[in-house]
Amino acid sequence: MKKALCIFCQIQQNDIRKFVLFETEHLRVVHDGFPVSVPHFLVIPKDHIDTYSQGSAALYDELSQIFNLFFPKIGPNVLVYEHGSVGQTVPHAHMHILSFEKGVEELIAELGVQGEMIQMGSLSDIKEYQKYLFFYTKGNYFVFIPKSSDIEPGIVTNTIARIKGVPYPASKRQHIIPQEIIQYRVNI
Repeated sequence: MKKALCIFCQIQQNDIRKFVLFETEHLRVVHDGFPVSVPHFLVIPKDHIDTYSQGSAALYDELSQIFNLFFPKIGPNVLVYEHGSVGQTVPHAHMHILSFEKGVEELIAELGVQGEMIQMGSLSDIKEYQKYLFFYTKGNYFVFIPKSSDIEPGIVTNTIARIKGVPYPASKRQHIIPQEIIQYRVNI
């Protein structure tokens, strides 16, 4: 996808900047416009990369800082995930951070996809993988390597929506208006 057409690259434009809650040198945090949970944040690299497996050490350090900043605001049941290149709906790296009560193993079972779950030692281990789903919860990093790359776009978000009884796909969920986002940013 050309950078000019990428919705996440367009965040640098003034009319979309109002959606930014927090930013570092390499990352921006925005409230997901079609949340499956409240809160539901997206962490998006400023530079266009397809997945976090293409990230730099500085990017991973900043991502860890963001986790530490936002997790206490969400509560004890925080889930982070990235659809990777197999389940993305927007081909620009982005991690979801939201409240989710079930464990990663339960969520993987609900996906209904065959594959292998691998626990990683650190976030930077993601560089070893190409086609994956990434998960982080309770201090543990995981990648799920599906046996098939024929996976529904947005599969993790759609599965969480189904589990929580929230409409899916995203177009059926309530869109958050800018004023609500600005108010949330002030509260963080």
